[in-house]
Amino acid sequence: MEHLYKEHSATNQTYFSNTNTKSTIKHTLNTLSRILSHFQSFTMGYTEIDNSKNAVQLAWAAEALYRRDRDGSIWRWDYSYPYNKNWTSVTGPDSLDGIIGTKDFLYKYHTDGKLFRFLGHQNEWIQVHDYGHIRSAIASDASYYYILNDGRVAVDGMMHPLQSYADLKKLYDALLAQDKADKSEIASLKSAKSQDEKTIQQLKEAIAAGEKKERDLQDKIVGLEKSLATAQAGEAKLTSELDTEKKKEYDEWKKFEIHDAEDHKALAEAQARAAELQKKVDDVEKDIRDSIIPDLQKTIVGLKNDISGHEALIEILKKHEK
Repeated sequence: MEHLYKEHSATNQTYFSNTNTKSTIKHTLNTLSRILSHFQSFTMGYTEIDNSKNAVQLAWAAEALYRRDRDGSIWRWDYSYPYNKNWTSVTGPDSLDGIIGTKDFLYKYHTDGKLFRFLGHQNEWIQVHDYGHIRSAIASDASYYYILNDGRVAVDGMMHPLQSYADLKKLYDALLAQDKADKSEIASLKSAKSQDEKTIQQLKEAIAAGEKKERDLQDKIVGLEKSLATAQAGEAKLTSELDTEKKKEYDEWKKFEIHDAEDHKALAEAQARAAELQKKVDDVEKDIRDSIIPDLQKTIVGLKNDISGHEALIEILKKHEK
C-alpha cells in the first residue's frame, strides 16, 4: 500500500502523521509553534519536542523530522529519548512556500515555483522541477500532487535517476570523495602556488641580479670601447709612423737595390770584357805559340847562323891583317 504523508488542520492545530509497520508517530505543530510528538501505540498523550516560536511547518522524510521556520530556514531534529531540543540546520533562510516529505526524500518548493530535493547534507539540494505557478504540493512515495495557482491539481511521477536512498548515498559518497580529492588538489595547488611564488621571487631576484650584471657589463664594455678607441688611435699613429719609416727604409733599400743592380751590371760587363780580353790574350798567346815563336826561333837561328858566319869572316879578316 502506498504511504501518504499529509498535513491537515483541526481547530487551532496542524497535524502531521507518519505511519509505519511498528507504530504510528504523530508530530503536531500548534498555532503557538509548539512541536509535540505522540506514539499512538503507547499513549494518548503528547510530549513537547520544542517550542521554537518560529516554526510554521513540519515534514517527515527519510525517517527524520524536519521543520520550516518563518524565514524559510529548514532544520532536522536530532532524535533522542528522552526528547531533546537539538536541531541541525539543513539550509539557511530562503523564499519558500513549503516543504514536502516522502519515505526517502525531503523536498522544498520556492515561491518562484522551483522544486528541490534534499541530498542529505547541509545546503546540498538538486532541482527537480521548475513549474513557476505552484501554490502548494503534497507527495507520496511515487508521485507529487500540485495545487496550481489557477486551482487545478496536477500529478507528476517521481521517476528520477536519484530517487532511491542507495543512489543518493552513492552520490553523496562520490561527492565526499570528490570533495576530498578537490581539497587535496586545492592543497596541492596551494603548495604549488606557494612554490611557484617562491620560484617567481627567486626568478625576480635572479633577473634583478642579471640586470645589474648586464649594467656592469655595459659599463665595462663602454670602458673597453674607449680603451679600444684609444688603442686604435695609437695603433693608427704608430702605423703611420711605421709606414713612413718603412717607406724611407724601402726607398733606401730600393736605391741600394738599384745601385746594386747597376754594380752587378757593371760587374757583368767587366767580366764580359775581361772574358773578351782573356780570349784575345789566349788568341795572341796561341798566335805567339803557333806562329810568332816558331818564326822568331827561325829568325834567331838564322841570326845565329849569320853571327856565326860573321864571326868566321871576322876571324878570316883578322888572319889576313896579320
